[in-house]
Amino acid sequence: MFSKNNKFIGGVLLIAGTQIGAGMLALPITTGIAGFIGAAALFLLCFAYMLTTLFLLLEANCYCVEKDANIISMARANLGKKAEIIAWVSFLLLMYAALSAYISGAGDITKNILDLINFPVATNGISRATLMAIIFGGVAFAGAVYIDSINRVLMVGLAFSYITMIIILIPNISYNNLLTMHNKYLMGAVPVVILSFTSHIVLPSLRDYLNDDITLLKSVIIWGSVISLLVYLVWIVIIVGILPFSGAHGILAVAQANHPIAALSSTIAMQLKSDIIGQNNNLFSFCAISTSFLGVLMGLQDFLADGFKMSKSCKNKFILILCCLIPPLLLISLSPEIFVTALSYGGIFIAVLYGILPPIMVWKARYHNNSSGKYRFPGGKISLIVIALIAIAIIILQILLTQGYLHTA
Repeated sequence: MFSKNNKFIGGVLLIAGTQIGAGMLALPITTGIAGFIGAAALFLLCFAYMLTTLFLLLEANCYCVEKDANIISMARANLGKKAEIIAWVSFLLLMYAALSAYISGAGDITKNILDLINFPVATNGISRATLMAIIFGGVAFAGAVYIDSINRVLMVGLAFSYITMIIILIPNISYNNLLTMHNKYLMGAVPVVILSFTSHIVLPSLRDYLNDDITLLKSVIIWGSVISLLVYLVWIVIIVGILPFSGAHGILAVAQANHPIAALSSTIAMQLKSDIIGQNNNLFSFCAISTSFLGVLMGLQDFLADGFKMSKSCKNKFILILCCLIPPLLLISLSPEIFVTALSYGGIFIAVLYGILPPIMVWKARYHNNSSGKYRFPGGKISLIVIALIAIAIIILQILLTQGYLHTA
């Protein structure tokens, strides 16, 4: 039996670990081109907003009989069938957008690693993506025990490579680089940053794990989110600090590359004239993508199994994994350089699921049903309206970005 302190640490790491993933690789590309000062300000704003929506989701969850009810169940219980369908579709699209980004990014990084050791690898992006899908699909088919074991190894690799980069790269930071600002790129980065502070999917499970201790849960949410913010700030300081804005080895050139994740590792290696540093960044990138990939793949598989009421027989697991991986592969075949784009669209579905639905659910529970729960988010009707309006603004920003009205690399 875990002590309260152990559960606190485990909960904090779960929140932070869910937030810190492949989105971290997109942050230097989408926000780094705006400069450190603008990126840091955007991180703080998005951190505050997503922390707010986490607490609002907690109130919505407390109105449900089952404390581990997910967003689909919450929407059905509070708003009815139509809201459940909206949540179902939004969640499914979010998972497919994320998997498209992870499959594409993993293929690019794998090619980068093998190129540096002169190992022959497919140059076609779709072929690499298919190979990644087969490998990770095989791990998912093997089961949760294998996923857990591989995920632990990947987390060790992620921590080791991140700490190594901090130690090696900090002395190479140019403080003049940190003072450079190109704020016109900030608005287009909002959806990716929003996605990078999302851990809402694990909130119901955390409430159950912490034995419905709301005080402890609130502390876990705050500290887990703060850790993510600090990790992102340190990361952006390092990348923006060592890479100039323009030039062949500049961060703008990385953002404009067809395969920016792979280009980031190559550019760092060339800028510092060290293949070892480049390979360390490849290791970090691969581990970050892979941990996210496995988590989303397992979550989507369970989601589809529950939605279609399918057992976990070998035949059904194979069908479920195909249902998880074929749509992202089709998306990649249409747009092989989909990594950042897919994460940006993921921000839209996050806005719907956790920025629009929770205020509506809480509004109905509070002001129509006169419901009471174990937790109530501070603020009244105006707070709920503002939270929903910000979510709508995030969706509008992505639409404007897609239509070319916002600056992007």
